[in-house]
Amino acid sequence: MNKDTMSHALTAQVFGLSLGPVDKLVALAIADYAEPDGSGIHLDMDAVAKLCCVSKHAVHKTVERLVDAGVLVVVAPASEDKPTEHRMSFENVKDDKLRPLDKNAKENEPTKEQQVIHVWNEIVTPPIPKAGVLVDRLRKIALRLKQIPDVHSWRRIFHYVNRQDWCRAPGRSNPDYRGEHPGWIITLDWLIANDTRPARMLERIEGEAKAPPPKLTKRSIAAMNRQGGTASTDNRPPPYTPPMVNDD
Repeated sequence: MNKDTMSHALTAQVFGLSLGPVDKLVALAIADYAEPDGSGIHLDMDAVAKLCCVSKHAVHKTVERLVDAGVLVVVAPASEDKPTEHRMSFENVKDDKLRPLDKNAKENEPTKEQQVIHVWNEIVTPPIPKAGVLVDRLRKIALRLKQIPDVHSWRRIFHYVNRQDWCRAPGRSNPDYRGEHPGWIITLDWLIANDTRPARMLERIEGEAKAPPPKLTKRSIAAMNRQGGTASTDNRPPPYTPPMVNDD
C-alpha cells in the first residue's frame, strides 16, 4: 500500500456508510490506497483480500457495490501494466446501492476472525477491555486460527481468562497480592500475539477438567459442619457459570 496510515477524513466517511461488516472492512482497506483527497487508487485485489482475511471474490463484489453507489469512481480503465484507477468520493452516494440485499446476506456474515473478536467482547467483563475490529488484529487472529480453528475453543479460552484473578489487575482489589504484575490486565492482543499463549490456556482448561476432585477428610468434614456447611460425598465443585454480559 502507498500509505502508512489512512486519511482520517476518508476513514470517517467510510465508517458512516451503510455497509455490511465485510464490505466496510474492505472499503477501509481501499481507503488506505487513496491520497488524502481520495484520488490515486490502484487496487491490488489479492493484497486487499489477504489483508482483510476474505476471498478475492468478496473484494470484487465490494468494489462493484462501491462503484454502483458512487463511492468509487473509475478514473482510468485497466491496462496491461496497471489495474483500474479509482477515486473515492462521498459527494453523490446512493445509499440504496450500499445496503446489503438478502441474496448477499451470507457474503456479509462476519468472518471467523471477526467472530473471535465478537465472542471476546461478549464474554470479557471490566476491567478487561473490549477489542475493536482492526485489520492488524484480524491478521493475527487468522494466524492463530491455523492452530485453533474452531470458535468454540476460543470461547472456552475467553471464559477461562475472564475468571482468572491474575488477568484482572489483582493488586488493585487485593493490596496483599504478591504477584509479579499486580496491575496487569489481559488484552486480546496479548493473547493472540503468538501461538503459545492460547494453546497454553487450552492446556490449563483441559488440565482442570481432568483433575480428580479433592478428597475429604474427617477433619475437613467436621470443620464444614461446624461452620454450617454441607459436605458432598464427591466434593465436586459446582460448574462454572459465565458472568452475564450487558448487551447495552
